[in-house]
Amino acid sequence: MGRGRFSRGGAVLSLVFAVLVGLLATVTTVLVSSPTPTSAGPEPTAPASSGAGEAAAEIRLTSGEPISPRSADEAPEPTTTTPVLPGRCLDDGDTLPSRPGACALTSYGKKRPTVVVWGDSHAWQQLPALRAQAERTRTNLVAFVMGACPPMDLRSLGYRGLCVRQTEKALTFIGKRVQRERPVKVVLGGFWELYRDYDARGAAGWEPTDAHDRFLLARAEMFAAGGGRLFRVLGRRQVATAAIAQAPWVSESAPACAAGEQPYACDLPRTTAIPDEAETAQWVQDQLGRIRVSGYIDTSRFVCDASVCHPSLDGQPVYLDELHLDPAVTASFAPEYRDLFR
Repeated sequence: MGRGRFSRGGAVLSLVFAVLVGLLATVTTVLVSSPTPTSAGPEPTAPASSGAGEAAAEIRLTSGEPISPRSADEAPEPTTTTPVLPGRCLDDGDTLPSRPGACALTSYGKKRPTVVVWGDSHAWQQLPALRAQAERTRTNLVAFVMGACPPMDLRSLGYRGLCVRQTEKALTFIGKRVQRERPVKVVLGGFWELYRDYDARGAAGWEPTDAHDRFLLARAEMFAAGGGRLFRVLGRRQVATAAIAQAPWVSESAPACAAGEQPYACDLPRTTAIPDEAETAQWVQDQLGRIRVSGYIDTSRFVCDASVCHPSLDGQPVYLDELHLDPAVTASFAPEYRDLFR
């Protein structure tokens, strides 16, 4: 079976990264082609966001702070025996970086092509698959990942803090390679559905009553201001860009699981494991439509069929916690990234 490639030209979603695998696999990696992006309206203004205590809040959020009532209030930080990032990129005890900046996951060669992975913990959880392809093809793999910092351009919007510095560092890194005409591709990953849901709730007048929800709402408002803006920036710079589709997670609407809650060990309806999947996918693909060479990568076929998402893959639990897939299983998603590394 043939596989697609990053495409150029055209005006609609066109080619396909990978054909369906198995009769029940319904989601593939779809390549996007679009004309030159049209000019956007004025960007929304935003209040300043303090960076005080930000790193600690981000680590808690993406390392097990409960988002649904099935977790204990004092849930310990989850641990994984699967190496995701080199120790040099982490402070002691960290699962994710607590400071902005680049983390090289492979040996670096100036003449090699570079793939930049940029996003929050939902980008981080896919790194084992990306690293496998990078090592296979001798490609530089560089990650800009931080908890609760989805890929976005927050420059000149009035925000302060870690996510703004991550924006500056990532765009500077990418820009230098564009200027020097060195091959570079960007992969964006984020908890798209969560930010979009919180932003919609805030826009409808919902006011959070606890610090956790206030933190998430603030991040969602930042993403609403800077998420689409980043896609436009990468489009103007003509950077080949792929985005990772929303991954399954255990939302608060998931029923109690007698087989185990930590990690969740029951089948979930796909509509529960990936809420608002069609709407989220459409939003991401619409953003990719601003970029002449782009791709949409969906790895859910490895753990979900058309109607159900399963709790294990080859005997290994799929979920690390409610919010994340276990990196021990995501390494097997590597085939879905093959075309990115051509």
